[in-house]
Amino acid sequence: MRDPLPKNQRRAMDLAGAALTAAREDEWKRAGRMLQRINDECGPDGMQRAMLAFCDTALTRSEITPGGPVRIAFKALDGDGRITGADEVPRPEIVWAGRMLGARAADDRATWDALIDALPDDPREVGRHVGAVLEVVVMTIRLAEQGGAS
Repeated sequence: MRDPLPKNQRRAMDLAGAALTAAREDEWKRAGRMLQRINDECGPDGMQRAMLAFCDTALTRSEITPGGPVRIAFKALDGDGRITGADEVPRPEIVWAGRMLGARAADDRATWDALIDALPDDPREVGRHVGAVLEVVVMTIRLAEQGGAS
């Protein structure tokens, strides 16, 4: 059977799997190298495919069915664990990443596309934002495994 994905997006999926595995093992430098390879080898379409794959993995692990109502909350994992609003998150790329995950969970293509369009022009900043998606996804998966997501 023919693969429905273009070759660059299939490659992005393979590299995204390696990046997610590395991140889940707290090997963030290795995960970063995988993200760089996605960018270098697969371009913007590959990066977007990787972010979709990251988000879909988090939703599956959290047993969230896309298309339902979504509420985004940010939880401080390194402090007292309280749930905060987006305005209290010190890293804007984390807020952006949470909104990306929320858009995917809501099956809201318009919001997803608007968030993609809102990315900065600086490639390093784009990398930080994509890395933040991976970071949010790993945190979401860990919370789900502890029984605290969804």
